[in-house]
Amino acid sequence: MEYYRPDDRFAPDTDAARIAPAQDHAAEQLSGAVLAEDFNAIWRQVDRLCRPEPEGRVVRTAKLLPHQQGLTEQSR
Repeated sequence: MEYYRPDDRFAPDTDAARIAPAQDHAAEQLSGAVLAEDFNAIWRQVDRLCRPEPEGRVVRTAKLLPHQQGLTEQSR
């Protein structure tokens, strides 16, 4: 199984669609300190929300490819 496969998820238009909102958000901040405070608040919120989850929980962040869809949790 390959980890990286070039497809539409890695196309320049897709990257631009992900990057543009982050750039817009950063540009809206009054200063670098405010941006850092925002980042600090967000990671703390994510940490707080994730802590109650079971230690062995598996989170997949990519769309499954057709050959992966029939796999069981143990075989991934």
